[in-house]
Amino acid sequence: MSRIWGMAIAVVFMALATRAMGAVNLKPYLQAEVNEVALLTAQANYLQQQGDPLGASVIASYIPDHRMMASQLSAVYQQRGGNPAAVMAQGTPYLGMRQQIIDYDLKAHVKGMDNYSALYRNTTDPVIKQLAAQGQSGAWRHYDSLEISRAATLGTPEAIYTGLLASNALEMAAITDLQTQATQLTAMGDQATANVLLGMVPAHQQQAANLQAAITNFGTGVDIDVANRNRIATLPPVPAMATRAQILAHFQVTNTQFINTYALAINALPPSPLRQVLANGQSVALISLTTLQQLPVV
Repeated sequence: MSRIWGMAIAVVFMALATRAMGAVNLKPYLQAEVNEVALLTAQANYLQQQGDPLGASVIASYIPDHRMMASQLSAVYQQRGGNPAAVMAQGTPYLGMRQQIIDYDLKAHVKGMDNYSALYRNTTDPVIKQLAAQGQSGAWRHYDSLEISRAATLGTPEAIYTGLLASNALEMAAITDLQTQATQLTAMGDQATANVLLGMVPAHQQQAANLQAAITNFGTGVDIDVANRNRIATLPPVPAMATRAQILAHFQVTNTQFINTYALAINALPPSPLRQVLANGQSVALISLTTLQQLPVV
């Protein structure tokens, strides 16, 4: 059954690649996001039932991003004459142990990154370009989070080193994201909220510095080849979001992903300086999430 699901995803992504150069049909992109919501929901529920709440929480933390992408794609698809209500989840979700699910989802997010990246390069439509950038950015963020979760699950030196690279990349991306959305809020006349976001930047900068030191120390005297280093470390376009509500919802989702991803890694490590570095990262995300939840809605 998992083979059927894989074939369904492959068909969707083939459609994405073939349509990127011309007038874009958003239906296959919307179909991919709807499929991903169904897949991740089934996987999170399965891991929870199997007694793996940490793994379930990480997988579940990706669902809001895909729902938001599906919502935005639906709106544009409908504006251009499509019927988003007719797009239903297809295929049978792939289930298994945590490592099997992570490996499967890593491959799925590579496809998502590559197809959104191709769309971003090949379209001049500003609306489509915005959607492509957002899709690429989200897929990359989930991919790096999955690399950290894989490191915690495997526990090998190679996996841990790769997880540290991914953690550092996510912290660097968070800095760019906060600065980008703060600039957008300033342009919208909301300097107060912009200042709140900018106030979060130094903590991420410090965490990135801590992780870089951990990477240097961990790699000293060890020859570790990370084949996907470039994909992990290359930050995708960071699009400015259209409204304050979208920006706040986005950062609540990303901080939840940080919290859950770091929780999985912290749980896998014995007391050590490395574990403390990850605990510091989780603390940064917890403080940020609390601050965001206390902001006025309007």
